[in-house]
Parts: sequence; structure tokens; C-alpha cells
Amino acid sequence: MKQTIALKTTVLAISLLCLILGVVVLFGWYTNNVKFIQVLPMFVPMQYNTALGFLLAGIGLLSVLKDKKILGKLLFLIIGTIGILTLFEYIIGVNLGIDELMMEHHITVETSHPGRMAPNTALCFLLTAIAMFLPLNKGQKAVQISGVIGSMVFGLGLVAFVGYLIDMEVTYGWGKLTNMAVHTALGFMALGMGITSLSIYKEFQTLTVSNPNNDFWLTGYAFSVALIIFFIDLSLPLGISAGTLYVLIILFAWFIRRRYITLVLALFTTLLVTMGYFYSEGGAETWMVISNRSFSIMVICVVARLLLLIKKKNNELELTNAQMDLNLVEIKNKNRELEQFTYIASHDLQEPLRTVINFTDLFEQQYKEKLDEEGKKYLHFISRASKRMSLLIKGLLDYSRIGQNKERIKIDVNKMLNDLQVDLHATIDETGTSFDIGPLPKIRGFKVELRLLFQNLIHNAIKFRKDVEKPHIAITAKDKIEYYELSVKDNGIGIAEEHQKKIFSIFQRLHAQKEYEGTGIGLAHCKKIVELHQGTIRVSSIPNCGSEFIFTIKKF
Repeated sequence: MKQTIALKTTVLAISLLCLILGVVVLFGWYTNNVKFIQVLPMFVPMQYNTALGFLLAGIGLLSVLKDKKILGKLLFLIIGTIGILTLFEYIIGVNLGIDELMMEHHITVETSHPGRMAPNTALCFLLTAIAMFLPLNKGQKAVQISGVIGSMVFGLGLVAFVGYLIDMEVTYGWGKLTNMAVHTALGFMALGMGITSLSIYKEFQTLTVSNPNNDFWLTGYAFSVALIIFFIDLSLPLGISAGTLYVLIILFAWFIRRRYITLVLALFTTLLVTMGYFYSEGGAETWMVISNRSFSIMVICVVARLLLLIKKKNNELELTNAQMDLNLVEIKNKNRELEQFTYIASHDLQEPLRTVINFTDLFEQQYKEKLDEEGKKYLHFISRASKRMSLLIKGLLDYSRIGQNKERIKIDVNKMLNDLQVDLHATIDETGTSFDIGPLPKIRGFKVELRLLFQNLIHNAIKFRKDVEKPHIAITAKDKIEYYELSVKDNGIGIAEEHQKKIFSIFQRLHAQKEYEGTGIGLAHCKKIVELHQGTIRVSSIPNCGSEFIFTIKKF
């Protein structure tokens, strides 16, 4: 959302800038105000048709931004027509009468034909028209190509502007034809960025993802900057190693995803370094020049090779992460389906089971005296098994509900344990259980689930006590860097080593039902609650020497 707002604001600002540029220069032509037409007296003026083109381009950008298709097509048809007819005049060598159609030109500095815009200016307007027609189709490929053309328009303007800075006429003037004005060059730099920004904005609208493919237009800008370095290289003596600046272009390729573009840029910059040797001015010994150029090419190749290797590893990592994300989503969906199935199945099983229990109780009340001892025994088994099945189903329902309350709150564990002892006072008093509770932290977590965790561990410590010794439970905590480590230790019957891993599985029992009642789901609850808090749980125990359950809770 922030990206689209920024892009829209950029396009709007550039549209207004082009519009103002066109209006100011047109005002200069109509009022004969040279300051608005020429930056300096020795510089070529911005021609009337050029100013008109910027005015129409500014309005056209706004039209495309607002999805005004008909107006946008009309405006860019006019701009494209002016550009292509001007190029046609230069190529064929004719005057079609469009150069001074609206205004007779009285400023002809660096102008081959009065009123006629420079050929590179005409080319930029033609490219602008093509680029702005493409987003109106709303196809992703068309929008991407529009961005590339925008980078070309920017590049032509940048080359001309840098040419003025380094006093190299070949960059802004083609032969003896009309030169591109310096403020025209700046205008095309802004217009090119506006076209690119608009293409990215349109791509955001056509895609469901928040990260569109920027490879194409970034490549266009990379080539533009490479050409600027080339012209700077040409303006300097051969002895100065300007070729090493091309390394910046290779490093810029880090922002371009496709690996082959890095290779293309390396080959292109190597070609420019080589051409610079033949077209730059002299001023140094041959061995020095060859050494400088060779060193520049070597650095380009080394950096490109390293970047290709890094990109390869990065792409492999991205693919692995993407696959892991897919697997994680799949696992989450499966877990959600499983929990939903467990809940529905358990809930639906309760009804027929409740009917069996009710009719068994009713049958026992009305016909118990008519049954012999064996019949009473069978009836007792049915009643007991049905009630145990009910407890198992209730355990499944409780298990599936763990973590449904997603609100984390700050919990005082000491206060929670005090409240828990009050609720369990009957069992605690009956068994003579004693506690040794150290200072415990305040934890951000799920209150109901954490209470159930401690309740299950305390309940197990009391249930699996020794006959000859009263239960004693010690609860302590350690503050680690990223988590809390808590311990619930008892002096009960303990757990054999071979059973210590499987006790956290659902419905796992180590003792017969007649020895210790229960469903075998309590520790499975504990494990799920700890994992819900991004922690782990384990047990350390020796038979007849008690057990210590150690679990971690991540700090949030």
C-alpha cells in the first residue's frame, strides 16, 4: 500500500513538472522571453514543438494514471506523430511544415532547421508515445516493456545532460543536426522516471503479489549509466583508468534477479572498456594504457563471477525457503483439518455414547435385581467402559481446543499456582501433599492453557505417589536469554527410561486402568501447550526416585 502511494505521488509530481516545463517555455516563445527558452545564450533553445510535447506528455501521464484511456491515447498519438514526422524530415531531407506550424522561430543557436527539434528529442517523444500506449492495455508484459522504454528515455536524457557537464557535444548533438537543449535533457530524465514509475504502479495493479519483477527497467537504467561512464571515459586522457567505474554497474546488477543479465552487463561494460581504448584521446604510454584497460576488464570479470555465484546460492536459498513455506502451509492446513476432524468426530460420538450410558443406567435401575451375578458383572463392565469412553472423547475435545484462544497476556505464575492450590485443596489435604515453590517469572502466554499445564503436572505428581511417602512437589524456574526454563519435580514412583519418550503421545498409558485411573492424554496436553508457547518439554526420572518435568516457555 505504501509503495503504490509513493509511486502514484512520484508520477503525479513528474507529470506536473513536465506540464510546468512545457507551459513555461511556451510562455517564453509567445512573450519573446529568451530566459525561458534558453538556459544560457550559447546553448540551443528548447523548440516550440518540444515544449508542446512536454505539456502534452505531462497531461498524458496524468490521464494514464487516472485510467482516462481515450484522452491518454489521443495525447500520446499527437506526441508520437510529432516525433515520427520530425525523424522522417531528417531521414528523407524534406520539410513537412510542422517545425514552425504554431510559431515562427527567432532563436536558431545550434539549430540546423529553424523550429525543428533535435533528432534525439524526436526519438525520445516517439519512445514516450509507445511507452505510454502500452500500460493502457493492462497486460503485464506490456507494462514491463513500458518500464524498459522509460529507462531508455531517461538514458537518452542523461547522456545529453552529462555531455553538457563534460563538454562533449556528440552526446547531445547528432552530427550537424539540431542539438538537444540542456533543459530538454533534464525534462526527458524526469519523463523517463515518470514512465518507469507509472509502469511499476500499473504492474502492482495487475499482480496479486507485492513484489513485481523489476529486472527489465533496472537493466535499462544500468545500460544508461554504463553509457555515461563510457562518455566520461572518452573525455579523459587514456592514462586515467576510468574503466574501473564500470564495476559499479556490475554491482548494481545485484538488484536484478536474473543471473544472465549480470553476464550481459559484464560483456557490455567489457566492450565499452575496449572501445574506450580506441576512441579516447592519447596522453599516456601504450603499456600503461593496456595495463589499465586489462586491469579494468579483469576486475569486471572477477566481480561479475563472484556476483553470479552469490546469486546462484541466493536463488537456491530462495527456492528452499519457498518450498519450506509451502510445506509449512501444507502442514498447518493438515493440522487444522485434523483438529477440526477430531473436534467434529468427538462431538458427534458423544451423542450415541450418552444414549448408551443413559440406557445402561436406566437398565441397571430397573432390572438389576432380576440379573444373576454374571449379568450384573457384564452390566458393570458396559457401564464402566462407556464412562471411560466418554472421558476419552472429552479428552480429545479438550486436546483439539488447546490454542484456540490466541490472546497472549502477562501471567504471574506464582499467583496462578496459589489459585491452583486453592482449587485442588481437597486432593492436596487428602494426600498430605506439600509444595516447595520458588520465585517464578511473569510470563506472556495463554492463561487457560498454562493453568492446564501446571494442573496436569501437579495432578500426575499426586496420582503417581509412593504408598509409603507423602507427595512433595518442587517448582522452580531459570531465566535464560530467550526463554524461561521451568521445572516440576516430585518424589513419586518415577518412570523407567524406556518409557520416557512415549509418555507425551496421546492415549499412552504405562499402568493398568485398575492401578491408576485416567485417559493417558494429560501429558499429551502438556506437550501441545508447551509447543504452543514455542518451547520443549522433557522428563528426567529414575524408578522409585521421583520425576522431574522440565519445559521451556519462549519470551514474548
